[in-house]
Amino acid sequence: MQTLTVIGTNSSLQVKLSRVFIRESSLVSPYPLLLFGGALAVQHREKVITVDDWIKFQAPAKTAVIFKELRNLLNLMLIKKLSQPSLHIQDERIIQILMELIQSER
Repeated sequence: MQTLTVIGTNSSLQVKLSRVFIRESSLVSPYPLLLFGGALAVQHREKVITVDDWIKFQAPAKTAVIFKELRNLLNLMLIKKLSQPSLHIQDERIIQILMELIQSER
């Protein structure tokens, strides 16, 4: 059992938690999780992609390979941007592809 302590300006509230409730979670669609979540692991035979060792998606291994490559390209772009802060990356093809991909999931 966890104890959650919330300290405000005028009072302190202590609540004992025994489980996670749906109101304590946020809805995040699969594409952003696959692009920006934790480490991706692929179980090729089972056709499962695991994010950060606990979020699982049923998908072909080819999908995982594509997302891994997109992550690599994004990381390279971010490294480039960090080394050249004045660089404008909004028109880069990889950024456009990522935006289209995330928007297409709606």
